Amino acid sequence: MDLVFANVQSWGSAAEFSELRNNSKTAPKLRVIVAKEFHPFYGSSSSYLTDAYLTHDAVFGHVYMCSATGGGPRETGIPTAKELALKISQRFREWKALSST
Repeated sequence: MDLVFANVQSWGSAAEFSELRNNSKTAPKLRVIVAKEFHPFYGSSSSYLTDAYLTHDAVFGHVYMCSATGGGPRETGIPTAKELALKISQRFREWKALSST
């Protein structure tokens, strides 16, 4: 397993994120995708979970902001969670192929 994506949208996925970030084997591979309002730099939340995102970002550097979830209007210029996951995984796959030659 090269990459692990956590798209935190519910208490269940928040619990999964917590378990993954506390696992020394998965934490460096973890790419966290959160809605703008919960992102530690761009959002306005000051919750425990947002603080956990900040810690993960400071240590591993992989917390990405996506457009709002829940069927609301998409913010211009901010990718969806699916778009982020696809772009990151594609680039990682390209990098891995080029670095193995």
